[in-house]
Amino acid sequence: MYSAGRALALLALAIVGAGSWWWLSKQREEAVTVEAPRHPDSYFQEFDVVRHNADGDPELRVNAEYAEHFENEPWIHLRDLDATGLAGGPAWRLRANEGRLTDDGVHLEAQGEVVLSRTGQKNGDMELHTEHLSVNTETRIAATDEHVTIMQGSGNISGRGMWASLADDRLRLESEVRARYEK
Repeated sequence: MYSAGRALALLALAIVGAGSWWWLSKQREEAVTVEAPRHPDSYFQEFDVVRHNADGDPELRVNAEYAEHFENEPWIHLRDLDATGLAGGPAWRLRANEGRLTDDGVHLEAQGEVVLSRTGQKNGDMELHTEHLSVNTETRIAATDEHVTIMQGSGNISGRGMWASLADDRLRLESEVRARYEK
């Protein structure tokens, strides 16, 4: 049989082993993974690109102070973004601190002080302000989950979450909608 001293030593050893196992598992969880620095495979200053449709008509113009592309990534990253929709229907202009455009020019994402504007509207010029906006340039659909403020004429409307068709001026705010119009 075991003596009391041996049993106590085995118990202490088991406690130390369990404690060590727990401590090592916590250390592995906290281990910081260091990513290798990314380097662009191409970069541009004063980036200016125009996408055309099948008939050769311009559809979209994107300007940026600086742009870069990374290998194995389908996005061109943009700084000081200024994009203009040129296809049929009302023209629109999007400005933002930064953004990204897919290599094929179909998806445009803008973030940081995003302003989407339309001029020449019958109710006056329109400006939409948000922090993030995604635009499908083929379908001309813009959307965000963020807070949005729209100013047109002497009124404004705000809400959270938005879907808009830039082709035919349809717009839907998802929640927290508030409007203010003055005569």
